[in-house]
Amino acid sequence: MKSLSFVLVGAVILIVATDAAVRSATQVATILGMSEFLIGITIVTFGTTTPEFATSLLAAYRKRPDIAVGNTLGTLVFNSVFVLGVGAVIGPLTMTEGQIMLGILPLLLFGALLAGIVYRREGIGRWEGVVLVTLYIVYMAVLLYFS
Repeated sequence: MKSLSFVLVGAVILIVATDAAVRSATQVATILGMSEFLIGITIVTFGTTTPEFATSLLAAYRKRPDIAVGNTLGTLVFNSVFVLGVGAVIGPLTMTEGQIMLGILPLLLFGALLAGIVYRREGIGRWEGVVLVTLYIVYMAVLLYFS
């Protein structure tokens, strides 16, 4: 019974914190004169992916590559398909051409690159890791420049 209470309290805290995060992100976008999309794809993303990042980092450090890769790919699929799907059921999720070019297109290109690296090398080594991190930094710079 005590465990169930913790789960329920945790769920309530999560809902309240999520609402506060969405409201705060909207305010930050307004104050900075930036689009909510840009705030969502940068600042909000860093906050919401921190648990996955920590899990994958710890798994890699502990020599558990299957957990690191599985967690990352599972999160990508879950967020791309399930979360967007449920969001669309609640209310239509419209995207501008710019959002597609800056959000969906890079997702597809990076996914293809990652698949190519993994297929060719049967994994991701340090060099590929440096390339992927560099590409992400360049992507963030492009996002900020064109927004």
